[in-house]
Amino acid sequence: MVRGMQDDGKWCKLRDAELVRRAQAGERAALSVLVRRHQQRIYNVACRLVDPSIAEEVTEGVVECMCRDIGKLRNPTSLIPWLISITLNIGMLELRKRYRQERAEMLAVEANDHVQDSVFESVEERLRGKLLERELMRLPHWQHTAIVLYYYEGLSYKEINKATNRPLNTVRSDLHRGLRTLKKHLLHDPSLVGGDS
Repeated sequence: MVRGMQDDGKWCKLRDAELVRRAQAGERAALSVLVRRHQQRIYNVACRLVDPSIAEEVTEGVVECMCRDIGKLRNPTSLIPWLISITLNIGMLELRKRYRQERAEMLAVEANDHVQDSVFESVEERLRGKLLERELMRLPHWQHTAIVLYYYEGLSYKEINKATNRPLNTVRSDLHRGLRTLKKHLLHDPSLVGGDS
């Protein structure tokens, strides 16, 4: 952050598109204002994708990417869809990494017959708590993305279209297919209704 920027009203009054243009021209103060202005939104999107405990890491990754790659943004008016797209990509990478780690831990616990029951129950309880999240994550990438952006972030079909560069009808289709698949998984998984896994 650039010192004194919070008090400099001229920068804060500029629209995002103008700030992007200035940031692309190398004005660090404009980039600083953009980061402050959008950091909370990035964090909110990240919280919808990952646990709040790691949403901060995702947010930092997005801010780093924004600072490094602002020059690659072709259309300065598309800043928010661009940031959401980056957040989704980094969040999905983090989820895949965490899922692989947890899965490996779970398999290691299952393979070891001498593990204390309390440790196993603790892992099992944690995994059940995340099962609903996992069902959402099991959806194909674009279906998951459409559901998160539409229901959690309140984006319209057109805004999702801009953020993902997918045709409008495809966005609608992704959303409806994702909801149908999610409903099917939730209704047919006994572990979600308290059955033994």
